[in-house]
Amino acid sequence: SSRIFIGFMIGAGIVISINTAYAVIAPFLIQNYFHLSAQQFGLISIILGGASLLSKFINSQLIKKLGLNRAIIISYAILIFAGLALLLVVSLNWVTLSIIIIGVSIASVSSGFMSGNAMAGALGPFRHVGGSACAVYGSLQMAIGFLSGAILSVLPWHNTLVLSICYLCLGLLGLVSFLILVKPFQAKAKQ
Repeated sequence: SSRIFIGFMIGAGIVISINTAYAVIAPFLIQNYFHLSAQQFGLISIILGGASLLSKFINSQLIKKLGLNRAIIISYAILIFAGLALLLVVSLNWVTLSIIIIGVSIASVSSGFMSGNAMAGALGPFRHVGGSACAVYGSLQMAIGFLSGAILSVLPWHNTLVLSICYLCLGLLGLVSFLILVKPFQAKAKQ
């Protein structure tokens, strides 16, 4: 029933959805459009995992300087930027493998920033019922990821346009839900 919990948990679901979008769309894009092998696709995925891992190391410094809420807003802004940049690339017909890798890496950075921050924000107020809160958090996070994966799986297109729109929509959904569900209620809780 906590809006703060739900707002942060949506962010966690968006992290799963970013990864799910890549897992659903990228194999078709990389192997069918760019004609790379499954092994080459795996190597590209390692690069993206590295971007997410690097952002997790940077995140601790970001939290110290800006605080949790600003770091989360920045992570949504990064995801929105990735979606808009990929959308621009598609509209200008500049789709290349390196541009796709850069765009998805930017989204992976957002995912790396968000994953720990969303968990800290959602579970922090519920330390007294940590196990239950963590179970609900994980279940709902996976449900959001499942829903986004199911939607993407039934689409007849698996291309850069769909990926860019997905990143843009996830970033906007996350930012709006955070601003509506978390920010106002954190201010009331502090009063």
